[in-house]
Amino acid sequence: MATKTATTKVEFFITCACDVKSLYIVGDDSKFGEWNPEKAIKIDYNDEKKSFYLTKMLPVGASYEFKILADKSWNRVEKGYYGEEIENRSFVVTKGLKVVAKVLNFA
Repeated sequence: MATKTATTKVEFFITCACDVKSLYIVGDDSKFGEWNPEKAIKIDYNDEKKSFYLTKMLPVGASYEFKILADKSWNRVEKGYYGEEIENRSFVVTKGLKVVAKVLNFA
């Protein structure tokens, strides 16, 4: 008998000191576009949450890496304060996880 993997709601709260209407998240799994910006997941601004907000049902214990884009293109990938490259963001899914990220700059 197959064992069903438990899933949980993961909330993403992303802040950005930038003038964009929406952001995109792209990552290392099909749930996040498999590093293909054309398949990136759109994240809209949520006035109530005061951040760009997204929820995903993900399997508990799974690990993911991702980047945030200002457009569906690597030409608009997140950068550090001075425009420098930054590491991939990562997380391991736990029950009720909240992923909080602050974007400092874009390419």
